[in-house]
Amino acid sequence: MPTARALALAALTTLSGGCVTNSAGQTIPAPGDPARVVQLHDLQPWIESDPSADPAQLADRFASFVEEFVEPSLAASDGVTSLSGRHLIALARPAQQAWIADLLRTNVQQGFYQLELRMHQLKVSARQLGEIAPAWRTKRGEHDGPYQEALTDQSVAKILRAAETSEDIEVLHAPSLLLNPMTEATIEVGEEISYLKDYAIQEVEGKLTYHPVYDTLLDGLRVRASCGLLNDGHIGVAFDYQERQVERPIPEFATTIGVNNKVKVQLPASASRHLEQKLRLRDGSTTLLATTDGEGPQVMFLVRAALVATK
Repeated sequence: MPTARALALAALTTLSGGCVTNSAGQTIPAPGDPARVVQLHDLQPWIESDPSADPAQLADRFASFVEEFVEPSLAASDGVTSLSGRHLIALARPAQQAWIADLLRTNVQQGFYQLELRMHQLKVSARQLGEIAPAWRTKRGEHDGPYQEALTDQSVAKILRAAETSEDIEVLHAPSLLLNPMTEATIEVGEEISYLKDYAIQEVEGKLTYHPVYDTLLDGLRVRASCGLLNDGHIGVAFDYQERQVERPIPEFATTIGVNNKVKVQLPASASRHLEQKLRLRDGSTTLLATTDGEGPQVMFLVRAALVATK
């Protein structure tokens, strides 16, 4: 099945005489689907706000951010991608195209800006989480996904004070990042473990040789986040958290390669947790984001995003 990018490019090239010459803002009906349109959005005014950055990277970042936050959300057959390092090409419905155009105008009007992203990661008992966020107890049965709640500055201060005195709550990490808009940042805490994954077979002068193939696995946590200014003045944060605890020592298993060539490979066993969420925060505000699986220790984040004044 053709990708959304391929369909969009095909629509533009076919309906513009074989080359992409349509001006930004012009819409073209999508082939075979009158409910969707193809539109070219000119990113150059936004790119010019940060002349030190690579235009192609800026365009790619804008495309990724749009796919995360566009409203209404994109269908599987829709798509957004960068084109020629200065355009965004979108295959979507008119309401989504209008949202993209508004997002671009909002960011152009803002000019170059940076954002401060703070993330307190805490380990908290289910009982303590129920006291911190009473609504969690009533809402956790309504859905299986993460729980989130906007907090006041007073509530944040109360939680951090409790972490200093209570055994039921502990601050694990508290990174603070200064980001350009829509830039992804990654935080890793832990150890990269190397293990023997497989063997590569190679024939040399008529003889088969076997070379070990190693891979690595992070024993710890990885947080990816990107943020940018949305149409209504809120800050959108795309948040992805992965935690893995690898069993030590890594189990080994015997296997055979070729004829009676006995070797061992390692097959890691691990327990993992994954939390992926989109957040919409008021400038300078904090959102509580927590897992809701089981009665044991929960992982909780206090996520704060704020625009930073730039010259």
